[in-house]
Amino acid sequence: MHIEVDESHHISIEEKDKLRANEIIFATNHRFERIIFETSHDLLKVDKQIDILVKEIYSEVKSRKQKNNWKTWDFKKYSDPQLYYLEKGFLNVDENPTFRIGAQIANLLG
Repeated sequence: MHIEVDESHHISIEEKDKLRANEIIFATNHRFERIIFETSHDLLKVDKQIDILVKEIYSEVKSRKQKNNWKTWDFKKYSDPQLYYLEKGFLNVDENPTFRIGAQIANLLG
């Protein structure tokens, strides 16, 4: 799951944000959630949105563990994909390799 907190600035770039979210979903097959944070007066609304997401995450994890359908997420694959694939030794297009910036791929491939 990808969670993005949108401040008031994001209202003016809503279409770009939707395109980027769709690219993330396509590349990772993950769910994308937004938390809207327009002003400092919205702190309680933001807290409620976060609480709802945390409960959803907890419920999903609990359900998957009960069904033995739980895979531990490899944080390194997304936080440091260059190192992840370097250690793995190969890239597989079926895994939808995701890199934050093009330089990571260039460094990985030499």
